[in-house]
Amino acid sequence: MTLGTTIAMPPAEAFSRAKLFAQQGLTLDDTVAELHGSLGQALRFYEWDWPGAEREYLRALELNPGVGDSHRSYALLLATLGRPDEAIANAKRALEEDPLSLIIYTVVGDTLFYARRYEESISYYSRCHEMDPSFGPATPTSPLARARGPLRRGAGVVPPRHGCGGRHGAALGGARDHVVEVGPSG
Repeated sequence: MTLGTTIAMPPAEAFSRAKLFAQQGLTLDDTVAELHGSLGQALRFYEWDWPGAEREYLRALELNPGVGDSHRSYALLLATLGRPDEAIANAKRALEEDPLSLIIYTVVGDTLFYARRYEESISYYSRCHEMDPSFGPATPTSPLARARGPLRRGAGVVPPRHGCGGRHGAALGGARDHVVEVGPSG
């Protein structure tokens, strides 16, 4: 499914194929947690079928609660659904299951960020960056990373209220309520 979230393959093709392959696999064996997780991803990203995605993630977790990727994916769905406490709990559980996963560190940070728990989120982004400074989602040049650092307007870190948009616009909007105005010297 990563192919569908990058430029490697058109999303419609990647997600429709992933959905088809997951469904075919489930007809052979309905007890494979990873297939339910993959189907959940296709339903979430491609069809925006939140109830269907949640059903598949929960089935994956029921079959194998130790799969960090299922907790990670479910955490992001829960954040989308506005259920921050559950999202954070699932993201942290994912990290327990896979403590070396850089992407899971950023997901914990993201769920905390979306819940407006900014200081806590920064600690997860920082830890991820310490583990691998070249990891894209934790680099200082990524859109959320700029807002993740010291939340300072005037230092070019947080865009002004009217200038925020894109896929993280709502989250950045919440961050703006907690910025410190600084001059050019920072």
